[in-house]
Amino acid sequence: MDWIKDIDWAKMRDFNPNFKPFLPADYNDPQDPFYAKVSKLQRLLMKRPLWLSDEYRNAQAIEAIIYSYFSGTTFNVFYEVGDFQALIGFMKIHPGFKCEITLKLIDSSLWGADFVRASKELVELFIKELKLKRVSIETADKRISKMAKMAGFVEESIEGGRPNDLRWDGKYYPKFLLGKYGE
Repeated sequence: MDWIKDIDWAKMRDFNPNFKPFLPADYNDPQDPFYAKVSKLQRLLMKRPLWLSDEYRNAQAIEAIIYSYFSGTTFNVFYEVGDFQALIGFMKIHPGFKCEITLKLIDSSLWGADFVRASKELVELFIKELKLKRVSIETADKRISKMAKMAGFVEESIEGGRPNDLRWDGKYYPKFLLGKYGE
């Protein structure tokens, strides 16, 4: 755990005023603002096209996913963008090695050069501070794949993804596999 003391946590917390750490409070307390946002995220995971495959679009699976994001056994860090316009998660972080990113673009009006630039800066900050060798994204959403490429990610496989890897309302979609590499 010596790596923890080497991280500039203040820099990671304050790097951009529009990107705020999304920290769990008591998400069982309906009065807590975190609770309302997590409840909204649960509804969006159920309804948004290409966010979850059909087999995970049920209340029990979504509750387990949310639990793993904020209370699980892996090292995860999430950022809320704007007033819950997007959620960026750095998940399964292994300092000195790798992590995965999830991006949930809640409000499409957020999409633009400033958002892409700030997201790229955040990824680069994580790579530097956590000494990551690899950061990966897998998505069935072509917009997220495009944004990742604009932020410096490259396709990781010869075919650019996994065909028929996500099922949404009975229709099959490929997943795009992208990575960005540190030193």
